[in-house]
Amino acid sequence: MKRLTIGRLRAELVGWPDDTPVTVAVPDREQPSIAAVLPIVSAGYGFGIEVGEDPMPTVSFPLTAEHHREAAQDVDPWGVPDRMLGPMPEAFYGTVGRIVTLSALLEDRLRALLQAITHTSQVEYARLAPGRFIPELQKHAALLGADWEPFADYLTRVYAALGRRNELVHSLWQAKDDHFFGHRLDRTPQRASTTRTLPELRADIADLIRLVDDWQHWHMVAGTLPWPDDAGPTNV
Repeated sequence: MKRLTIGRLRAELVGWPDDTPVTVAVPDREQPSIAAVLPIVSAGYGFGIEVGEDPMPTVSFPLTAEHHREAAQDVDPWGVPDRMLGPMPEAFYGTVGRIVTLSALLEDRLRALLQAITHTSQVEYARLAPGRFIPELQKHAALLGADWEPFADYLTRVYAALGRRNELVHSLWQAKDDHFFGHRLDRTPQRASTTRTLPELRADIADLIRLVDDWQHWHMVAGTLPWPDDAGPTNV
């Protein structure tokens, strides 16, 4: 990138009003597309120093920006500085928050369904990581007969929805003109990127709502399963 010179700066300033504020954009090291905009508060080496009196002023012409902590304080309504995440529309956070919350509800429902299928207490799977719920459900449902064959499709939908949630919450996001750009370091390890739009995020919300509602059917079916040796419910 070519360095800015006095000549190029003078050419850029043609036509600008004398009272126009001057700012500098300082790109973030990790996310160059995000920059802190800092006001220039002084130029040159001060009054009374003429070019040629001192050899130093002829080396470069300094511009002084206001200190970052004092200047870059544009924040969102919740106090998060724009310099950290960049300016993001509230609709993004609203959709992400609902996706995260509905996903947590769905995972809790999966745990309850696993308990119902296996006739175990509420604490039986308390230490099982949510990522293990689907494999455990698949293992047990495979032994329950033809009525449970469509359950495999339901779990496939759940797996896809939670995968989209994971991609969403583990990525760093930037707002573009008509979409959001996310990137993260995956397990390969490679830098993975993805894009999402607000309609796609709303579709994820609708899908999670359907999955939570469809859980009711499978929990009801699980309630009809016979207890082993008529032992009855375990302690809860």
